[in-house]
Amino acid sequence: FDRLQLVATLGLNRNKLCSFLEAVERGYDDSNPYHNRAHAASVLHAMHAMLEHGGMMRAVAPALLGHEGRPGEVGDAAGSASLERMTCLLAAAIHDYEHEGLNNDFLVKTGHKRAIRYNDQHANELHHAAAAFALLLRPECNFLEHLPAQDFRRVRSLVIDLVLGTDMAQHG
Repeated sequence: FDRLQLVATLGLNRNKLCSFLEAVERGYDDSNPYHNRAHAASVLHAMHAMLEHGGMMRAVAPALLGHEGRPGEVGDAAGSASLERMTCLLAAAIHDYEHEGLNNDFLVKTGHKRAIRYNDQHANELHHAAAAFALLLRPECNFLEHLPAQDFRRVRSLVIDLVLGTDMAQHG
């Protein structure tokens, strides 16, 4: 976030960002052989590489940005590019937050409380996003509290879409 100038460009609260990321890290259980904090770090690293070196932002920017504005401000095209970049990294960090090591099919077939809560649809992915946003609402973790409501809604919508995109059932 610092290296990409996201803290400065978006005016993020560094202390709250660190508190949020530390809490997210604690939500990855290292006794889980795959969905642990090493996996989260690997996905975050891969997302960073795709954004910065793989041309992903150039490829998807027109679809993600979807509006015009004055360069350099949050809510305009250049500021929005930073917002979209931060959103992709945020989604990568939380994409398996509080994963229990069970796939969606198993959760549904066993009537797991997570499947019940999310009506058998994307139970894990919806939980990862919902739990991460609940964490973000804690005062000590809300590094996005200053964002205009429109930008926060955009971040939330994109994070949910990106995390839902990790449901392997969608990829046949």
